[in-house]
Amino acid sequence: MAEDPRNPARVPDASPSVPPQPRRSRLAVIALILGINSLLCLMSMNVLPDFLPFVGLLTLPLSFILGVAAMIVIYASKKRLSGIWMALGGLAFALVTTFLFVLYPTIRKVHDHARANVCRGNLRQIGAACRAYASDNQDWMPDDFSALFPKYLSEAQAFSCPAHPSKWSLIERTGRVDPTNTSYVLVGGLKSSDPGVCVLAFDRDTHDRGDRSTFVLCLNGDVRREHRHSADSTLKSLLDATHEAARQRGGGIRLVGE
Repeated sequence: MAEDPRNPARVPDASPSVPPQPRRSRLAVIALILGINSLLCLMSMNVLPDFLPFVGLLTLPLSFILGVAAMIVIYASKKRLSGIWMALGGLAFALVTTFLFVLYPTIRKVHDHARANVCRGNLRQIGAACRAYASDNQDWMPDDFSALFPKYLSEAQAFSCPAHPSKWSLIERTGRVDPTNTSYVLVGGLKSSDPGVCVLAFDRDTHDRGDRSTFVLCLNGDVRREHRHSADSTLKSLLDATHEAARQRGGGIRLVGE
């Protein structure tokens, strides 16, 4: 039978049908983003203002919920949705953040304790250098940190507390100490014969230390640690007593670097 040219027979398509590509699950993407955000907020607690990291950590339970929901939806879609590894990544970031958040107070306490020990050691070195200076200068304590470096105190790091580091590398390069580049305030005008409770030096600023305590170096070499609730009032009382002791022998004090 001849083929009708007006109605040609259709030739079946020989190319195989391509299955549609699965779409990426939006829940999985959001879960991953929130998990990463939670971890970054935890790591920035020492950089950002106090309330911002905790606001960011509110996304932590959302990353859990959305990660689980994304996995359920992806499995139920019968391969129409993808992104299972993104959902698992969001859950992994959330778990790591939760673990670190539980350990954060302990880690912060150990870190602050280590920095406090360095700060205490710096003040003790400064005290020893001041006493060595006084023995060469008729019992007069130095009026400036520049009188100590490098003859009596050769380590520039000693002028820098790790809670608020100064430009100690600049001190090493220039060979001089600028009071604005140190972490401590020196009380000038003292003699080694003044009462031992007189303040010789103290922290310039404590806003970066976790407990906001203040270290005070006394003339007798003792280093006192005053905590946040009493630091300001105690330091003021000690400075008043130091000023009174200097006034009784006809002198005075000045704060260098405040």
